[in-house]
Amino acid sequence: MIAYMSGELGYSRARAQLTNVVSMLAYSVACVFAAVAGDRFGRRPMLIAACSGFVLPLPAFWLMGSWLGGALVGTSVPAMLVSVIGTSNVPALVEMFPAKVRASGSAIGYTAACGLDRGPGLVLSRSIGVGRGALACSRSAAPSLPCSSPPPS
Repeated sequence: MIAYMSGELGYSRARAQLTNVVSMLAYSVACVFAAVAGDRFGRRPMLIAACSGFVLPLPAFWLMGSWLGGALVGTSVPAMLVSVIGTSNVPALVEMFPAKVRASGSAIGYTAACGLDRGPGLVLSRSIGVGRGALACSRSAAPSLPCSSPPPS
């Protein structure tokens, strides 16, 4: 997010890092309240509410491009939604899988989700970014994909 804000939106690196620090603080504080709410209302309703909140990325990116206060809100709100998922996910895994197969059972789901997301996601983002003239391929993120643009300095 820091690279996007400083490179694409024109924020100074210090201001971009400030938004990152504020959003991580908001995440940390929200974790406490999300855990309490998850215990009170149940993990499933909290997970559904957090996932339905992810229709906010477009307004969040619009806010990031508007002014510094908007950038603080635009990065903090998704971080707080992730805190709900983070505090509900671990207890849900404990409830879903017995201790003997917990690591294997959760690893299969995570590996399948990462494979489905990251495989086509890298190729898709690279083709969209290169088509617009932006560098969307990172040697560290996708070392096997050839980059048509030079790496950033």
